[in-house]
Amino acid sequence: MKKKSDDPRDKIKGSLRNSMKDGVAASIMTGAGDTYINPYAISLNANNSQISLLSSFPNLISSLFQIKAPKLMGKFHKRNHMVNLFVFLHSIMWIPIILTPFLFPKELAVWFLILFFTLSVTLNGLSGPAWASMMTDLVEEKSRAKFFGYRNKVTGFVNLIATLVAGYLLNLFSDYSKIAYGFVFIFSFSLISRLVSWHYLSKMYEPNYKNNKINFKFKDFLNKINSPFGKFVLFYFLITLGANIAGPFFSPYMLRDLNFSYLTYTILIVFAVLGNIIGMSFWGKHIDEYGSVKVLKANGIFIAILPWLWLFSQSPYYLIFVQLLGGFSWAGFGLSGFNYIFSATLDKKAYYVAYFNAFTGVGAFIGASIGGFLTTYFFSNLLILFFISGLFRIASCFFMFNKLKEINVYKDIGSVDLFLEITGIGNVFEMVGLKR
Repeated sequence: MKKKSDDPRDKIKGSLRNSMKDGVAASIMTGAGDTYINPYAISLNANNSQISLLSSFPNLISSLFQIKAPKLMGKFHKRNHMVNLFVFLHSIMWIPIILTPFLFPKELAVWFLILFFTLSVTLNGLSGPAWASMMTDLVEEKSRAKFFGYRNKVTGFVNLIATLVAGYLLNLFSDYSKIAYGFVFIFSFSLISRLVSWHYLSKMYEPNYKNNKINFKFKDFLNKINSPFGKFVLFYFLITLGANIAGPFFSPYMLRDLNFSYLTYTILIVFAVLGNIIGMSFWGKHIDEYGSVKVLKANGIFIAILPWLWLFSQSPYYLIFVQLLGGFSWAGFGLSGFNYIFSATLDKKAYYVAYFNAFTGVGAFIGASIGGFLTTYFFSNLLILFFISGLFRIASCFFMFNKLKEINVYKDIGSVDLFLEITGIGNVFEMVGLKR
């Protein structure tokens, strides 16, 4: 039997390998589980208000609980102990989610699903700040974007396969009387996958952990709202709010309004995941070279117009292009935001991550609530909602772009030029004699 090395460098390498395995297993859970929560609710006859609540309320409660997560972390001897506890509890929450349609009458099933999914997301969220703090110590800053870009690319590919397989299985059970059993099957697989993820998390080593019991209150965080990090958080909050005005309603739009089959719906979701994988391959190395803010802005431009692209055609072939662009842009936006937080948080990183998640959770809830309110009381045409969402995103970019500042020094390049360069569109412009 091979003896375990006591060299911290070997332990760190082993932990990063286990982090990859954890990510792969967790992405299977996401692809076969979280991706299909809204279709699950739709199969239980959820209305638009319930869909918006299911999409936003869990994240709101989770983000508010995360404010207490750094203080709670101080009660654990190791951060990994906290991560392991809440990931395990998160995994077993799939059991009541699976059993919802069998335990409760139809008129109550959706409300219990909202309750159970809220508990699930909250338990998972409580592990987030401790995990982020631990991973910051495991991954060197100079290679952080590259590592997480590669990790996200791998897990994104696995997520794509899991989403595709789950959608195919749902399509086999697409008869109304059998669809509940299709969800039982894919959600059971999500439960098992999350337990595998928990196993690999439990094997991770955490270096240099000192429980300094830093007292950094939420009001201290709010006092820094005029700092570069505060303005970044505000921008992310506004984009999250604008995105969630429409975000929860793409599933009902495809499944109800356009009457797409589960297989067509799945293919469109898969192309969004594929775009995300491609985006991870592109954006990670460019964040290291050009900085998080430039990449954030470059993708923010396209994220702003994404919901408007849904207004031009209902063809699945056209929507495949929209989903690819969406996945590609959100990959760069999310990865650059993630890297910015890790670069800026220093010794208070767990607090900053928790407070950042609280802001985005509130933004998601407000946005989805606005969307649900508008579709319930003013109009039923979801395309109007998509237009409003795009308008809000564009306004957010217009007012906030000049306020975003990089923490470190990177190569000087405009955000639009950066996107054109990386996508290759700039080369096309030059070939036809157009200047960028």
